[in-house]
Amino acid sequence: MNELTTTQWGYALGRSSLDNGLRLVRVRQPHLHRVSLAIFFQTGSRFETPKDNGLSHFLEHMLFRGTVSCPTSYELNLRAERLGGTLFAATAPDVTEYEITLPTQNLEQGLSLLADLVTEPLFKEIEIERRIIEEEILEDLDEDQKPIDIDFLSRRRLWPSHPLGQSVAGPLENARRFDTADVRGHFLRNYVARNAVLCVSGAFEPARVLDAAQGAFARLPAQPWSPGVTAEVPRGLGPALAHAHRPGSQTQLRFAFHTPGDDADSRIALSMLLSLLDDGMSTRLHRRIFDELGLAYHVGADLDAYRDVSALNIDVTTSHNNVTAVSQAVGRLLAELRDASIEPEELGKAKARSIWALESFLDDPGAMSGWFGEQQLYRTPDTLEERAEKITMVDVEDVQRLARAVFRPQNLQITTVGVVSSRVQQKLADLVAQELT
Repeated sequence: MNELTTTQWGYALGRSSLDNGLRLVRVRQPHLHRVSLAIFFQTGSRFETPKDNGLSHFLEHMLFRGTVSCPTSYELNLRAERLGGTLFAATAPDVTEYEITLPTQNLEQGLSLLADLVTEPLFKEIEIERRIIEEEILEDLDEDQKPIDIDFLSRRRLWPSHPLGQSVAGPLENARRFDTADVRGHFLRNYVARNAVLCVSGAFEPARVLDAAQGAFARLPAQPWSPGVTAEVPRGLGPALAHAHRPGSQTQLRFAFHTPGDDADSRIALSMLLSLLDDGMSTRLHRRIFDELGLAYHVGADLDAYRDVSALNIDVTTSHNNVTAVSQAVGRLLAELRDASIEPEELGKAKARSIWALESFLDDPGAMSGWFGEQQLYRTPDTLEERAEKITMVDVEDVQRLARAVFRPQNLQITTVGVVSSRVQQKLADLVAQELT
């Protein structure tokens, strides 16, 4: 159980389980001087109903109000900072993470702090935290309390009538209604050993980590746990457009395409397709929209990826009178990528940069925790070397085939936030569809 396997790239990897069923991933990087400690729970808006939407996020906030050993938020954060780190937490649709990176000599104390945070919260001062959460939610609402967050608006159209289409923070009325019993109940149901993965990455001695983790996290309940039932994700049919009015000088546009999830065989080809679009200033999106046409200062693409579904998002922020021109340019660019032959040299650059990005994880224990720890909730992740090998195997036809399947009008959902006339709204989706037909 103490043994780790040294990989080709020089880090050592080991997977095991503690006595209570908590999965432990250890990624030893002996050349570093810091260590990342991260614990991941399978909780988030994907596993919530409209009635309790936002409760996972609310719980994440409440854990920072104090623990048995650090009864106030100030004492908790001071303890972390005296160890040379800063507590970090985030809630996503399908995972909640708590992480701290600190000097290696403080590893045991860091594990104890992380365990205190997720096993002994006091759930005090809920009204103070409620006000903070309300302020966070209000950032994504307009003066009439209508949503203007493009991430939420796009997901709601991509996956309608499904929890994946919900907001992570939930609606304002839920945040105002949740009480301590709601938060504590959610904690007791979900913060159990069999619903979690603990990852330790960086410079450490393997036996030292195992003993410290076993001692610190023995308090995490060993009760049985089963994942929530999630229905098949429906797809919003395109081309379609949703608009949210927001005064200002620019409009945000998102062109979102349904794409395969992380469990699909085409996931590596999908990552290469994304890299062809947006991986540096010489790639297609920046070259066309920014350099050649001068239609926007901000343009980019990313993947909103889950086990079973994902979306390839293209985001542009532009002046209101450029909305039509930007939309036509994006549609034309994607049609070219889909229909014209991809040059091997272009794909070769994308593959090389992707592998170099993986190699950069060797200098970042937090990136290693994210890679090996978060994925372990749902599957045994590729090693970095395995993923690099899969990248090298992708060829032009793999990417071209995926582009032909993805960049179709029926896969497209457009979201705009800003000032777009009703006349433009009525024709925008059709204009992009015409370019993709």
